[in-house]
Amino acid sequence: TTPTQELPRKPTELTNPTQPTHPSDPAVEAPPPRPAGPVEDDPPEPPADVDVSVDETVDIAVDSANGTSRAAFGENNTVESVAFDFEVEGSVNARTLDSERDETGPAPGASAAVTQISVGDELEDSPATIQMRVSNERLDEIDADAEDLRINRFADGEWQGLETAVVGETDTHVRIEAETPGFSYFAASAVSEPEAAASVSSEMVEPGEEVELSGAESTDRYGDIVAYDWNVAGETLTGETVTTAVDETGTVEAELTVTNDAGETDTTTVSFAVEEPDGDGTGDGTGDG
Repeated sequence: TTPTQELPRKPTELTNPTQPTHPSDPAVEAPPPRPAGPVEDDPPEPPADVDVSVDETVDIAVDSANGTSRAAFGENNTVESVAFDFEVEGSVNARTLDSERDETGPAPGASAAVTQISVGDELEDSPATIQMRVSNERLDEIDADAEDLRINRFADGEWQGLETAVVGETDTHVRIEAETPGFSYFAASAVSEPEAAASVSSEMVEPGEEVELSGAESTDRYGDIVAYDWNVAGETLTGETVTTAVDETGTVEAELTVTNDAGETDTTTVSFAVEEPDGDGTGDGTGDG
């Protein structure tokens, strides 16, 4: 086996982190009580709508010297390890799935690996550090860079991105790590910021004349753009293509913000001029009345 090269941790930043982290913040929830005895996992029935290539249950090893615990999985499993920052005995199950389940829908971005991790009931909502493997072959298939990988957890009916770091590379795979607040389905996928692009149907219009704005040329490397939000002269509009009219003359700047399926955003602007027509429309066009 090729030795793993340890890399500096470069976390994938989240656009909208949902949990405060300062210990004095009253919104930070207290950790769940630690199990008093061994917590054996009784894995649920394997999902019927996807193929399971690896189904592995391993014992949790306790490191009494450091007060931690860790479950390590075989090299064919998408999950490399699950670690707890407290001592606990028991077992953890990890399954490598060939794709996301119908129940979860596709993960944001370009999916690289999918797994289901289950623990005993007493550990289900316990924080842990998980490490996943993504093969270099799979990265080539989805044309993704390792630093764009993010681990997503399925909870509350949606995929939720976890702050992720690349922590190792070999000739065959990369290893990524994230802290999770609990257990469920997980997917490693490549995500990036979208690139917003806006255009206007006419660069000059008369007051009250309709003008069409389009964000159709906006792109996303790995996933889909799911929202187009416009702000034009104080008016809020939504949609890939929108129509508006401005009564006041002057230069109007239309702002477009696009959001992709990973919750990442990008903003751009496009301008058009609103001008009164030349003359009053009553003369002969010669300019001398």
